[in-house]
Amino acid sequence: MSEEEAFRHEIYMISVFGRKDKGEGILHNFTDGGEGVSGFKVPHSKEWREKVSKAMKGKYVGKKHSAQSKENMRNAHLGKVQTPESNKKRSEALKGRKKSTETIEKIRAANTGKKNSEQAKEKMRASKLKRFKCLETGFISSNTGLTKYQKRRNIDTSKRIEIN
Repeated sequence: MSEEEAFRHEIYMISVFGRKDKGEGILHNFTDGGEGVSGFKVPHSKEWREKVSKAMKGKYVGKKHSAQSKENMRNAHLGKVQTPESNKKRSEALKGRKKSTETIEKIRAANTGKKNSEQAKEKMRASKLKRFKCLETGFISSNTGLTKYQKRRNIDTSKRIEIN
């Protein structure tokens, strides 16, 4: 079928099934068809990519979000909970990445002199008391100790249970 025939067939099928927005049918199309973009798009040439790259370089360097913009982003994400699948996927993507010395120093400087709240301290104490068991070997340790143990032995770190 040629492209022209395909467009005519699309128009015909939309007319047969009807559009919901017109109250005439079941399809969610916003047009009667036949005017869509088709065909393979030729990838941009190296010269074009370099030209666009050069034009964009430095364009957003040093720009900061306004306080209002930051507040809008914060409000948009309030109450959203990531799914366990999403967390696992993100964790896998970050595995093996090392922070640069510069980044580690920035984190250290940002946290120097900060005091944890009593609630935070209590949570840390409680987490240190929790014990976990490796389901493959039966090894028992704290969460971080078991994680290190499993990684050294190439055991999936999800294969564990909390035992207290």
